[in-house]
Amino acid sequence: MKLRRLQIENFRGIQSLDWRHIPETAALVGPGDSGKSTILDAIERVLSPKWNVAFDDTDFWDLQTDVTIVIRATITNLEATFYRDSKFGLLLHGFDTTNSQAVRASGDEGEDHALVVELRVDASLEPIWSVVDADGGKHPFMARDREALGMLRVGSYVDQHLGWSRGSVLTRLTDSGDAVGAVLAEAARRARSGLKTDGLEKLTAAAQKVEVLGKNLGVAPRHMLVPHLDASALSVAAGALSLHDGKVPTRRAGLGTRRLLTVAMQREAAAQSGLTVVDEFEHGLEPHRIRRLLRVLRGRAPEGDGLAKGQLIFTTHSPTVLHELESTEVTVTRRAPDGAVSVHSLPAAFDYILKRTPQALLARKVIVAEGATEVGLCQALDDAWTTETGGSFGYRGIVVVDGGGGTQPAEISGHLARLGYEVALLIDSDAKSKPSKAAGSVVLAWPDGLCTEQRLAADLPVAAIKKMAIEADKRGGRGGRDALAAQLRVTPAILADAEPIIWPQIVDIDSLRKALGDVAKKQGWFKSREQGAFLGRLIAEHWSAIPNTPTHGVIGKLKEFAHG
Repeated sequence: MKLRRLQIENFRGIQSLDWRHIPETAALVGPGDSGKSTILDAIERVLSPKWNVAFDDTDFWDLQTDVTIVIRATITNLEATFYRDSKFGLLLHGFDTTNSQAVRASGDEGEDHALVVELRVDASLEPIWSVVDADGGKHPFMARDREALGMLRVGSYVDQHLGWSRGSVLTRLTDSGDAVGAVLAEAARRARSGLKTDGLEKLTAAAQKVEVLGKNLGVAPRHMLVPHLDASALSVAAGALSLHDGKVPTRRAGLGTRRLLTVAMQREAAAQSGLTVVDEFEHGLEPHRIRRLLRVLRGRAPEGDGLAKGQLIFTTHSPTVLHELESTEVTVTRRAPDGAVSVHSLPAAFDYILKRTPQALLARKVIVAEGATEVGLCQALDDAWTTETGGSFGYRGIVVVDGGGGTQPAEISGHLARLGYEVALLIDSDAKSKPSKAAGSVVLAWPDGLCTEQRLAADLPVAAIKKMAIEADKRGGRGGRDALAAQLRVTPAILADAEPIIWPQIVDIDSLRKALGDVAKKQGWFKSREQGAFLGRLIAEHWSAIPNTPTHGVIGKLKEFAHG
């Protein structure tokens, strides 16, 4: 079974949602309260094997109980039994893969078929499950049929699936579910016959007290009331028979182990294809277990058969999880003020972010930096501003991304902005940067076609230029001094025989500024995060000395973006 389309109306925080083209693996990411967990709850409810599910007024959008909750799932790849005319064969739709929607079946050979399942809840709070035919007619969809779909929700509580109980994965994994009931019945008989009530004086006394109280009210038991085992407690419904690790119930194992066991059973129990829904995929799992579980569920374990078994939809807040995924497997949720929730798939260009800075997709705001220099610069400014305001980038939900140079920073910014992220792009203003590709972002470009080190060399005060010269001399050595002398058109000995701190005193300062910036760019002296952080500290240290400069303008807007 594969979920191909999900429609939600008036359920909790989602006023409307129409999610199509749902992939085999779908990781839902987005800011808090964007509807991720509600989407999982909706999937669980519409495909729930439970015969009844409790609803209350808070399950309605904006508590508007006069507006019906509607959750509709379009599913394909069903087990063969669903195609029988005696089941749902006459109610099947065709499936339009281009628009990811159910259509009237054409009857053509090889046509894809889909079943449309709907859950409706009105003010009576009584859930009604139906299969919707091509004419809009509604037909009952019973719990036993929903159970055959093979949907499993894995949350923090998975204990029910570690016992042979009604609807548990362990029961589905057993060759014959009916046999489980027979085994439990026999176990109950043996337990009752083997229980010795001698020595249970306190329990016996309590039972006799109840007998007296009952008689006072006209209750006449046929025999003496005594403590004994209740056969109904040893039942499939109660999960009395459970999986043990030796003598210890697996329910006593760690959360991560219990979740892994449950997911492993679900994967095996799905004869053709099942749907596993996981809230907070990383919860209770170490990074190596996260990677292992993802690879197994996607059919990529080294010893696997290479075939994915079933569909996987989950939420995550873990960069470790995102790092293991491909861009086509990640979807971003966004909620509009009117409660309309949208789900956006990532373009292929996001593979770069998933492998380098996956945390960007978990942020509220993103600063896309031209390269390593600008990343380091932002990190140093963050440290300075945190001291000043008490709120770091991390506290404000801001992530800095290394754009990797060229047109890529602008392209990444544009993609993030189109997905609904607040984005600032800090770049050079040369021809290759293509800021037009960053539509929707706050573009912060150094003016006059200069790179970061050229702009700072032009704008920072002399005290900062001396520090830049000292650092450049460390990076460039004698060759660097010669390159600067050539750029300044002075005898090499003039710089070679003097300490960098006095260079501004022996050559024209404006010429030194330009030469220092140009040669630093050409030689790559500041092209690292460490050196970028050095430049960021210079900006922070001399901030009050550079008003009305382009540097002050660009960095001031960056601060407004971060603190706005």
